[in-house]
Amino acid sequence: MSQQPSRTAGLYTREGPPIPLCGVEITGTLEGVTGEFVVSQRFRNDESKPLEVTYLFPLPEDAAVCGFEVQLHDRVLTGEIDEREKAFERYDEAMAVGDGAFLLDEERPNIFQLSIGNFAPKTELVVRLRFLANAVREASGLRLMLPTTISPRYSPPPLSASEAAEIEWV
Repeated sequence: MSQQPSRTAGLYTREGPPIPLCGVEITGTLEGVTGEFVVSQRFRNDESKPLEVTYLFPLPEDAAVCGFEVQLHDRVLTGEIDEREKAFERYDEAMAVGDGAFLLDEERPNIFQLSIGNFAPKTELVVRLRFLANAVREASGLRLMLPTTISPRYSPPPLSASEAAEIEWV
């Protein structure tokens, strides 16, 4: 029995293998302690078939997403805000007819998931996320923390029957 790989950030197929990251660029501007940043990540589908992929990414605790886009060749697809159910419906409809599609959803606080449908074989795409975040003042200047992985939340292992019985007895 094989286990799914730990998904800590990045682009994954439905089956689980990661899509290689080919490049990263982070740009931004600060005004006081508030900044607007764009993280661009370039991926390549080396497979011989179109893929449906999921892009997981964390943001700083105080960050707010203010835009996203996907660049395929010379086309730039810009995200639109829609009601959650309608957005999922539009994504599923595009996938059903074989069109390219993408959908951004907040999986849990500050963990976002972008689904990209029909990522063409032997092509590259660039995912750009635009967000606002605050830097922290320190004695020597400002510090901005950008998470690069999603840490697993602490969850104690399940108790054995004897351990559970011992706790109930006490």
